[in-house]
Amino acid sequence: MPFNDDPYLLALRDCDIDVDFDYDASDTLNVKVKGKGIMVCPCAISLEEVEVPFEIDEEAIVLNDELAVLEKEDACYLGEDDELSTFIAQFIMPLVPIKVVKEGKIDYPSGDGWKVMTEEELMQEKAETIDPRWEKLRELIDKEEE
Repeated sequence: MPFNDDPYLLALRDCDIDVDFDYDASDTLNVKVKGKGIMVCPCAISLEEVEVPFEIDEEAIVLNDELAVLEKEDACYLGEDDELSTFIAQFIMPLVPIKVVKEGKIDYPSGDGWKVMTEEELMQEKAETIDPRWEKLRELIDKEEE
């Protein structure tokens, strides 16, 4: 499939897509793409696989000139050597979400001296931590109390 270079789409599963081509008297090739399937996308936090269902129901005009496609809003390009999967990818790629977060509990990644935390954890840690600029003042207050 032509999705190998897309970092937001790992795979497609259970796809059922129908493509109908209609060549009319005005020398125009019309295409209708209709179907559904499941996109496998990486979680934005843990990079685990997340299944995202999709449905497509599009109509377009097929042109064999890449520059002419830029001028028409509802047109798509089909080259002489293109595979049908590459052609269908033109309709699926705009549906791929840029950010997906899996449902449920997320195991946040961590490493040597760093960790990913939620905003609530960050706010709690900030509330418990003393600002280093005030640490010297706290030492003076502690000495006075003794």
